[in-house]
Amino acid sequence: MKKRILTTKHSISESNTGKINLLNVFIDEYRSVAQQIVDNIWDNGYTYEINGETFEFNVSKNQLDVPTFMDYKRFKVDTILTARALSSLVTQLSGVLSASTEKQRKRLYMLSLQKDEGVSRSKRKQLIKKIKQNIPQKPNCSKLNPELSSKCVKYFETTGYFNGVIKLSSIFKSREKIILPVKHTSRSRKMISDGGQLLKSFLIRKNGIDFRWEFLLSNRKKKEK
Repeated sequence: MKKRILTTKHSISESNTGKINLLNVFIDEYRSVAQQIVDNIWDNGYTYEINGETFEFNVSKNQLDVPTFMDYKRFKVDTILTARALSSLVTQLSGVLSASTEKQRKRLYMLSLQKDEGVSRSKRKQLIKKIKQNIPQKPNCSKLNPELSSKCVKYFETTGYFNGVIKLSSIFKSREKIILPVKHTSRSRKMISDGGQLLKSFLIRKNGIDFRWEFLLSNRKKKEK
């Protein structure tokens, strides 16, 4: 059955100033490390194995198949972030790299198909030109917002002025935790009333948290009638 993911945004403007400052430190460090890893991969490529077969992501060689999972241990980065945070980071970067090379990857696939089908070089000329003119650009991580799984972030419902708290843990080697109170919005309340399932991954921004809600399409359509 098909599923749909919807997002709600929740402000953290009423959080403790010290916690907000600590959150900013985390996000800035996350972005810095992300850029260092992207720079490394873009310049040196990244080899990986699937079922014993070796593959390589390498922009200069037009080898643009991105691994779903990368090993953070292969990147020597001096950081205050934990292994759990780095694991989430490289998983997110896999998606970033895939998005930045998607169009070129499709062009290369079409070129491969045309070669296999025996299309003459003269008829492939325009596609070859597009490939040469549209070299993928290296991602800029200066505005990347961390996407964290339950390894690093959890949400707890509460009663009172706030409806819940987001707890970030296992992100700093110093073991510091960040607890951020949040309120539901009219949109998130609708997600709940419509039967949405709150996912265990969250997008962390400097001014808020994005919740993701999963719906089975057939169920949501029935609710919307």
